[in-house]
Amino acid sequence: MSSNSNHHNGAASVVAMLQGCLYGMVAAILSGILNEDPWNKSTPLQKGIIASALLFGATFGCLFAGLLSD
Repeated sequence: MSSNSNHHNGAASVVAMLQGCLYGMVAAILSGILNEDPWNKSTPLQKGIIASALLFGATFGCLFAGLLSD
């Protein structure tokens, strides 16, 4: 029974690690995109809304991931 539990803990750790890497990659891409020419005419409010949409999506996903996994 404990080896099965260790397997699940290891799998959960790997999934969390991959999710963190993907989130970091998306944040880096977003910061690069906001410095491009089409976004230079945007107001700080517009850039803030775009950047915070990433955090809102992550929060929304975390809140409902638990419900879906049960």
